Amino acid sequence: MASSGAIPAAAAGARKYNPITHLGEVGVPQPQRAKGLKLAAQTPSTAGHLAGAACHPLPGSDGSAARGGGDGAAAASAAGARGACRAKVDHLDGGACFPARGDPGDRAVPAQPPGEAINLRASVDHLAGSSCTVRDVVAQATREVEAPTVSRGMITEHTKQKMPWQGLGYAAATTAAVALARFAVFDVVQWAAMGRPSEGVLLGSLLAAWALALAPLVTRFYSHSQSVFRLWAGLGLLGIALALLQPPLPRAGGASCPQLPFALCPRLWDARHVPMHEAEDAAVWGSGLGRREHWTRWLLVAAVGLGMVSASGAAPGGRAAPVRLAMGAGVGVLVGYFLALEAVPGQELLQTLVLGTTVAVVCFITLLQNPVLGSVVWLPLLGLGWAGACGFTLAMQGAPPLPDAERFRRLYPDSAVGIEAERRAAARALLLGIFSAQAALLAFSLKLRIAAALRARDGGSDGGGGGGAAAAARRPVPYGGGAGGDFFCGAVPSAVLSSLGGRANLPGAAGLALRRLQRDGLGWAPTACNAAAVLALAGGLLVNAHVTGGESEAVLLLAPLLLLLSQDPVLLRHLGEEQRYVPPVAAVSIYLACAGAWHQDPVLLRHLGEEQRYVPPVAAVSIYLACAGAWQSVAWGARLGEIGFAALNLGLLLLALPLHLLFLHHAWHQKPRPLAALGALCPLAALSMLATEVEAVRYLAGTGLAMGALMFFNVRQLRQRGMKVV
Repeated sequence: MASSGAIPAAAAGARKYNPITHLGEVGVPQPQRAKGLKLAAQTPSTAGHLAGAACHPLPGSDGSAARGGGDGAAAASAAGARGACRAKVDHLDGGACFPARGDPGDRAVPAQPPGEAINLRASVDHLAGSSCTVRDVVAQATREVEAPTVSRGMITEHTKQKMPWQGLGYAAATTAAVALARFAVFDVVQWAAMGRPSEGVLLGSLLAAWALALAPLVTRFYSHSQSVFRLWAGLGLLGIALALLQPPLPRAGGASCPQLPFALCPRLWDARHVPMHEAEDAAVWGSGLGRREHWTRWLLVAAVGLGMVSASGAAPGGRAAPVRLAMGAGVGVLVGYFLALEAVPGQELLQTLVLGTTVAVVCFITLLQNPVLGSVVWLPLLGLGWAGACGFTLAMQGAPPLPDAERFRRLYPDSAVGIEAERRAAARALLLGIFSAQAALLAFSLKLRIAAALRARDGGSDGGGGGGAAAAARRPVPYGGGAGGDFFCGAVPSAVLSSLGGRANLPGAAGLALRRLQRDGLGWAPTACNAAAVLALAGGLLVNAHVTGGESEAVLLLAPLLLLLSQDPVLLRHLGEEQRYVPPVAAVSIYLACAGAWHQDPVLLRHLGEEQRYVPPVAAVSIYLACAGAWQSVAWGARLGEIGFAALNLGLLLLALPLHLLFLHHAWHQKPRPLAALGALCPLAALSMLATEVEAVRYLAGTGLAMGALMFFNVRQLRQRGMKVV
């Protein structure tokens, strides 16, 4: 391609400009061009063009240098272009100009016989903080890029001026269509839910349908506008939040007419489409446990909206740390107030404590991920304050109420006493669940911080090379040494830890990560992470014991919380990266074994209680009475029968345990177990699973068989690899 502004003669003589395929001569405007596409004949400032649909700045400060084509032609700069940074861009959908992701380009597009595939390219000026301004249009022959279609043509000034009004009209028409189709949305949601849906689900479905209808407009014509894209995404997320949270809505304006003059009745639904309202449930069943209107769910909707605002913006990560901290505290206040009103209604002291713990957790996570000046000192204080507030809240809630003298004067028991006890038990379970979730969030955030320290490169005085870092990884690191190495930021002085001697050392990569954390004043993070993970698991198991009575399936869902454990010099010194799966498996095995052993006593007591009206109490007969005869024989017979039942299940439990112990040994030492041991223990576990009547023992045996299968396939894979090597 020549460096002058003239279009090659072969290209001009080959074909005229075609507005459908954008092929042919471009230098001279043709009358058959599409309306709104006005290309002025100008002298191109450059002759070489790079492949791709991104803006590639040309080298040189004055923009005069150009890339040569395949024919070796050089480019000349236009007069008056000094000081401007020139770039080439394909004007695709919307004409947006995107920066290049790779090398600005040392490759030049090879020349091609003119008239075969000529793409419209534009030369643009890159101004600081401004958009790309179209300067001129040139033609280029290339084999790498397909010829653009009409929809991928240039967006001229006339089209740019028209597009906002067209977009607003399209959005208004889409909104009207969704509003008119609301009854169809009601029918679809009712069919999917197999019942009358609630107001929140319907409103969320309408917003989601509105966002889905606006998707073609946003993705095609406003993909370059971040503000429009955020509004569209926020609309869809708000609809999903309303459908999931289902906050109550007022009847007026929804299914019933508001009190307006002249009998005006603007409402969303008609008499044939009436959604479910929470007030109906409370009016029919009363205000018992959970039978009330949950207006506080709007606080969660507001928290979701504030979270979307904090996560969006021109540069969410570029906001100041105090601004992010304030937004996080706002989210914590909204969520904490919701939890306080739902868990302990009418108890101001407990509500304040729940609100304070939630705000403390959110501020802790925000400061941990976005440190500010002095946050190293505030983080331990927030953690200790959260732990103390949780314990004080549980103690205050568990304190027995003051006795009521009127209740003791009643001849018959008061039913209100039982209802109050149920409410207190439900509130205790809710508080345990809240604090367990908060502990899991703390452990997860600390685990992310520890993982970042493991992945980071050591920038200290280790030599700057790989040898120094490797030597530091092999060298044990003292837990209390270095700047900021005191446990929990000075709460436990290093002099106390120094008395432990060599036990407070971590070898390998964990020691290197601990040293990096100590430089930031976070040497206590691994220990705090482990404590929070254990608290989360314990709280979840307590909630399971209250809600389901201690079902065995819960431990299978809660045990993965122990994957958040990290190697630390206080609690888990020997827990390396290869042993991270041992704690969850051990928790499952121990819980199921204890549950299987504990379930023997309730069964025994239940059977003895049923027989107490026929025989004397077994304990009194065996210890205090020396009676003989038929009554004593019957009592001992019943006792021996129950003892035999318990002994059978305990024996089956012991048959299932060895396979768990074998798998734990295999997971800790990472060594294959002999197949003979698997062949001997797997049938015992299968017998235990088939013969037992206790659900926990059955789960214990089943998980043991799964562990045996994993060990078998591991040994087989290692053997196959060894045979391949041989």
